[in-house]
Amino acid sequence: MRTMEQRLLHERLEFEGSDRQRLQRPVWMTLAVNAAQAIWHSVVDGLMGGSDLRVWQSRDRHGQLWWHLYDPKTGESAQVSSEEEALNWIEESYYRKPQPLEDLPW
Repeated sequence: MRTMEQRLLHERLEFEGSDRQRLQRPVWMTLAVNAAQAIWHSVVDGLMGGSDLRVWQSRDRHGQLWWHLYDPKTGESAQVSSEEEALNWIEESYYRKPQPLEDLPW
């Protein structure tokens, strides 16, 4: 029977191990996850008719944080590596001309 300290250590090591596995996943898996997220956001936008700016984060297999931005009003999107770049893109998106409805992808 394990002591409480041994159980906690075991759980912590399992958690840390899962973090390493997540960071070392194959490139194709990272690309698939990112593509699935993009598709999901497109479906949600199409169903909800949302025109709000969408922002979400992901990490690549090296642990690098990426900001993904999508403006359904203009159809433009971006992927940047810093919060500052994301904020700049959002501010610039305010001044972009909306895309006509017939030109939208759905």
